[in-house]
Amino acid sequence: MGIICGEGELCRDGDCVKVAETFCLGHADCGPDMDCRTNRCRIRTPEPICNCQPHEICHHGQCYPNSQCTSIFCGKGSYCVDGKCVNGVGVDCREENCRGGTVCVNGVCVLDPCPAR
Repeated sequence: MGIICGEGELCRDGDCVKVAETFCLGHADCGPDMDCRTNRCRIRTPEPICNCQPHEICHHGQCYPNSQCTSIFCGKGSYCVDGKCVNGVGVDCREENCRGGTVCVNGVCVLDPCPAR
């Protein structure tokens, strides 16, 4: 019989434990429906759903042309914007999501130490 926990809680050792607003170092500390932002587990707000074409990118629920990036491959820690690879490491992630294989730690995007999980 499975235990169903409420929003902001995780099941640990058969008990529901409040995780929202607790200290964290990365998203894995918070559970599947929360993100680690500014070292606190916060309930993930759903991103608006886009139905973009293959040559477009979705940003905050809007589709934007991204035709300049269709044949560009950016290395680990970077991503393509307007035909150029942009470094994702060091970006402030208190309000934005990290991209290009980076994760948010202490409010800054860093290379994901566990990319295969």
